[in-house]
Amino acid sequence: MALLLLVTAVPAHADDPSTLADRLAQVQQEQARQHQRLSALQAQQGQVRQTLAGLQAQLAQSNADLAPIASQAQAIEAQIADAQTQLSHDQLAYLQHMRAFQADIKKLYALGGMRWFEFVFSARSFGDLLNRTIYLQQMSVSELELARKLRAERDALEAQRRLLAQARADLAPLLDALRRLGATVTGDRLPVKIIGPIHGGEVEIAGNESSQFASALLLVAPPLEGGLTVHISGALVSAPFVDLTIASLRKRGVKLEREGNVITVKQGKVRGRDTRIPGDVTAATYPAAAAAVLGGSVTVEGVDARVREGGQGDARFFELLEAMGCGVSHRGGAVTVRRIGELHGVRANVKDCSDVFPTLAVVATQASEATELTGIGHTRKQESDRVTVVADGINALGGRAQAFADAIRVEPAPLHDGVVDACGDHRVAMAFSILGLQVPGVAIKGAGSVTKTFPQFYEMLAELSR
Repeated sequence: MALLLLVTAVPAHADDPSTLADRLAQVQQEQARQHQRLSALQAQQGQVRQTLAGLQAQLAQSNADLAPIASQAQAIEAQIADAQTQLSHDQLAYLQHMRAFQADIKKLYALGGMRWFEFVFSARSFGDLLNRTIYLQQMSVSELELARKLRAERDALEAQRRLLAQARADLAPLLDALRRLGATVTGDRLPVKIIGPIHGGEVEIAGNESSQFASALLLVAPPLEGGLTVHISGALVSAPFVDLTIASLRKRGVKLEREGNVITVKQGKVRGRDTRIPGDVTAATYPAAAAAVLGGSVTVEGVDARVREGGQGDARFFELLEAMGCGVSHRGGAVTVRRIGELHGVRANVKDCSDVFPTLAVVATQASEATELTGIGHTRKQESDRVTVVADGINALGGRAQAFADAIRVEPAPLHDGVVDACGDHRVAMAFSILGLQVPGVAIKGAGSVTKTFPQFYEMLAELSR
């Protein structure tokens, strides 16, 4: 019989010393690990503290370094404030400068055709050049047109003032003649008061200042009882205009007799009639002069430019152009002027056609020989002292002109650009404008005065330049 032995394992009791020892060992090991961790953390904390101390030191140094920077920043802010203040002053000064600059532009434009290229390149500094260039770019066409209009109105007003001053000074001979004919005249200069009637008889009038005095007396003579005999004393200037007056009266049935400078008008009626007003020969001389100065040919229609008794005296201008080397032909109611070769100088007494002497003088600047024009002393008392003003204008452009009491001499010389002061005289302004077609850069001060007798003068020049 076998013996069966059954052995059963019995678990250790919790109070078993061996189990407690193991657990204690585990706890001690864990405690040791925690101490290690704590030591590592404490070491890290020390390192952090050292790093923090270093950062604090750096911060303190940065603060020390930032102090002068902050001071500099404050100084810069103060400089910026000063600069802004100065900028405000500079802007104000700039605006004031631009206003003055614009005023100067208007004054320069009033010269009558300011040469803008010269204006720009006469700048004294780069800034001045920039300002001038910018301003010219900003000027609108309307502003330029307004400036031209204002200039023309101003020049026309100045010309009227000159004429009024001239009339006030020069009417004395005519007023004295009216007094001798029985009129009551209050005052010697405009404004005057005249009370008639006047009677016929004989009267003397000076002819060396203007032909208009004699023409005026002839026009009022026909209805006077007994007629009127006019004695013209001295040399009669612009005599063809007196001839024109006589011819016009005869066409209207007035009977006249003339012996030299003594003209007798018989008492009678002046008959009315239809009359075709002829074209202005004096106005026709300007495009004709352009042909002489520039070369080529010009035909002016609607004008009888032949020299004839009772015709317009300034027709002699065309004869003088022929003498200077131009070809002149008349056909129907037109005249053609053609420049043939070089121009020659002339010596001529132009007392009978003195209105055209400024134009003849500027044509003479293009001639190969000297020109002398005499019989023009009376033009010193017209819209300007024409003899002096024309000579000064030629000399201002580099030419050679000499003014005398009763004459002007023009010698050939190269011309350049420049400003000509027409002194409010329409004849001078138109004459030198013609010369400006040939000489670049000619500016006319007082160009608006042309409206007195030729309002469309510059439109005519524009047509010639096409």
